Amino acid sequence: VFTLFVINVNTAAAWSLTGNTGTTAGTNFIGTSDNKDFVFKTNNTEWARITSGGNVGIGTTSPNALFHVYNSTSPRIRLETGSGGFSRLEFFENNLSKYQIGYNESGLDAKFGIFDNGAATWAVTLTGGNVGIGTTRPLGKTHIFTTSSDGNVSCWGTGQLVVGQEVNTGGVGISYNTSNNTGVINALSPGIAWRNLVLQSNGGNVGIGTNVPTELLHLYKANADVAIRYQSTQSTATFNYTGSQQTWVVPGGVTSITVDVMGAQGAPVNSLNILDSYYGLPVRGGRGGRTQGDISVTPGETLYLYVGGAGVYASGGVGGYNGGGNGCSPGGHGGGGASDIRRGGTALANRVIVAAGGGGDAGNVDCRDGGSGGGLTGIAGWGCWGNDGGGATQTAGGAGGGGKSAGNGSLGIGGVGVYDGNANRGGGGGGGGYYGGGGAFSGAVGGGGSSLVPAGGSTTSDYKTEYGQIIITYNLNWVSGTDNSDAGKFKISAGTSMGTSDYFTINGNGNVGIGTVNPGSKLSVVGLPTSAAGLSSGDIWRDAANGNVLKVVP
Repeated sequence: VFTLFVINVNTAAAWSLTGNTGTTAGTNFIGTSDNKDFVFKTNNTEWARITSGGNVGIGTTSPNALFHVYNSTSPRIRLETGSGGFSRLEFFENNLSKYQIGYNESGLDAKFGIFDNGAATWAVTLTGGNVGIGTTRPLGKTHIFTTSSDGNVSCWGTGQLVVGQEVNTGGVGISYNTSNNTGVINALSPGIAWRNLVLQSNGGNVGIGTNVPTELLHLYKANADVAIRYQSTQSTATFNYTGSQQTWVVPGGVTSITVDVMGAQGAPVNSLNILDSYYGLPVRGGRGGRTQGDISVTPGETLYLYVGGAGVYASGGVGGYNGGGNGCSPGGHGGGGASDIRRGGTALANRVIVAAGGGGDAGNVDCRDGGSGGGLTGIAGWGCWGNDGGGATQTAGGAGGGGKSAGNGSLGIGGVGVYDGNANRGGGGGGGGYYGGGGAFSGAVGGGGSSLVPAGGSTTSDYKTEYGQIIITYNLNWVSGTDNSDAGKFKISAGTSMGTSDYFTINGNGNVGIGTVNPGSKLSVVGLPTSAAGLSSGDIWRDAANGNVLKVVP
């Protein structure tokens, strides 16, 4: 026996896949009517879910917020607009728009930021990697601007605002100490404790290195000198060629100078525009070298400066001032002189920096330019069958051309050109230098000299045309404070630290020393002149012939 059951389905109550009409919100819906989550799937994989509690999850089966998006690598929400639009999230309170966060391409500047609807202005903007607070065009990593008088950065409680680089690479902190009502600005470097600048709100005192300043300005540094440094803007002294020794007295407050020293060119110099008679090509002497570096000096000492002269363009031309080798007649031209600075005397051994001169040309149509000066090794002359002068080194002068020892360079002096009586031209002279370049033989060209470079300095070959030059740049530095290494005496000293150029001292007994750090009486003066010669009105001198009486020049 078979029984047939027929189920009557009311198709009017079904939910159509092609759209519906006559629906009633709250009555007709897609979802569940029991305490079950509503799930969205494609290809039998769940992608979204609305929980029975009303949370919406995308990429998660257990959303724990009204809207929860999850992706195991890089979840993102994309808001896109056309050109000139404003993509944003908007925040409301009681149906009143308060703030918007988004990216705006409209107006003059494209920017991402937070827009304050109440103030009708951008509160925070981010553009070009800079953050602006109160400005839409930040000029730094953090740019704060306000038109009112209360524009500031506030940090309440025990928090600290830190400005600097990444963690453990240093920075500047700004904070407020509630225990003693002080503002603190401090700097930190890895491995070094915070260095504090404290502003005391109740007394107006400022402390550097201390959290408890007791005076308007209170400096503290444990077990070290406590000093104030005074530094002027950079000054420059330039010395050109004169053909004789020049001097420069180191000003007070200067303990280090930066020097740029340039040697001279061998003959002929570029400006003569000499062309050889056969090829019509320019011929020139080797250019001078350049040496740069820093030199430690003592205030008041005299430095001796020698600026190299260019070699003379003539048959048998004389070498340039300060070591240029003479050319040999017929046709040999002079080598360029070196430029140097000397300390403690005027001998070659007193040189502390040298820029070499270039070798002289010979005018031979088959030979080209003289060897250039400069570098730790001078450049040899070139192009004349092995008769060119050799370049100097750090230990010896350049070899004379053609193996002629008469043309060898030596300490500070370029070798002379050599003529053997059979050739039709003499050789060019070597360039001066730390060691001089070799002189040439038989119509060839001289070699360049070598330079002397101070520690940490640099040297360049083939640099200077014409005459040499020396440029000195320096800063005036003075310090005043307590010298921890000398019983805490108060000093005024030249330079960047105390202990080497101390001019004024007060010891623990209240004795004052001028020119001495060990005053034995209330006033001790050391170094007064013993005559009035060369002094000006008002100057004090010590009359040694009459019981060391102090006298004043009228």
